[in-house]
Amino acid sequence: MSANKNFQYIDSRTYIKDFWSLLVYQHQFSFYRLLPKRRLKRLPRYSESLEQFSWQNILACAPGIEPKWKVRN
Repeated sequence: MSANKNFQYIDSRTYIKDFWSLLVYQHQFSFYRLLPKRRLKRLPRYSESLEQFSWQNILACAPGIEPKWKVRN
């Protein structure tokens, strides 16, 4: 494993695309990025720009579950 924590996901081959394929495409989950001040940004589609190899917080909501935080589109 790399000494730099930001590369642990590359080393382990863990990608947002894998979670997206399983949860969004197969099970209709919704993805959100957690922002400061208890806000969420809805992630409507997969993009390579989501693959940020540093710490980030992503929320996956099952179908029918709506987050209680304010959502920014």
